[in-house]
Amino acid sequence: NSPTRIAQLTIKVLGSQDEALFLDELKLVHCSDMTTVKSGNWHDASVWSCGRVPIATDSVTIRQTDTITVLNGVSATMRLLNLLGHLQLESGGIMDMKNY
Repeated sequence: NSPTRIAQLTIKVLGSQDEALFLDELKLVHCSDMTTVKSGNWHDASVWSCGRVPIATDSVTIRQTDTITVLNGVSATMRLLNLLGHLQLESGGIMDMKNY
């Protein structure tokens, strides 16, 4: 959705001599259908199949047996949920909202 910055980029160069690194193109992957791959915090990118937190144009499915917890910013997250194209809780899926 036209992000303007990358949160983290890790590069490891192996070798004993001086190394140079050139980046010609970075591709940011966007998928509109996201599903949970494990239980965890909504804001933890590793919980989602695309490896990032859902954005307003995503369709989101919380899979059976997964529990998604919103730890803080509940009102902001609710605004995001209202904008999502589709939010589906499968049978057994849980969304736990807590405002700390």
